[in-house]
Parts: sequence; structure tokens; C-alpha cells
Amino acid sequence: MPAIVLRWSTFPRLTPMAIIDILIVAVIIYYFLNLIQGTRAMQMLLGVGLVVVFYYASRWGRLETAQWLLTNVLPYFVFALIVVFQ
Repeated sequence: MPAIVLRWSTFPRLTPMAIIDILIVAVIIYYFLNLIQGTRAMQMLLGVGLVVVFYYASRWGRLETAQWLLTNVLPYFVFALIVVFQ
């Protein structure tokens, strides 16, 4: 088995602008999570997260029926969220 050699040249460079970009995104996510903490929106976000995890798990596990179902239902899921939050 050949050894895996990682070189620094294969990784993207971490520039000051990249650090600023990461910090801005982190702050936005932090304040968004603080905003929805303890609300029904947090429960909905967790539900959407679980559906996304299940979708990728079904793709990884090659679960054809679950993947087909999620592929056909997820586009309508957006409209269901709009109705629920209305």
C-alpha cells in the first residue's frame, strides 16, 4: 500500500482576506443561531438539517427508494416551509 504524502502546496493559501471572510461568516452564523434559539424556527432548522443528513446518507448508502423519495419530495418541502411559517 503506497503511503499518502500531503504537501503544503496542495492546500489553499490562508490569506488575510480569507481569514476575514471566515470570521464574517462565523459571526453571521452565530448571530443567526442566537436569533432563532428557543423558537419554532430552531425546531424547523433541526428538522431540515435531519432531512439533509438523511438525503446524503441515502446517497452514500445507495438506498435507491429513499433517495428517489427525497429527490421528488424536497422541491415541495420549500413550499411547505413557506406555508408553515406564514
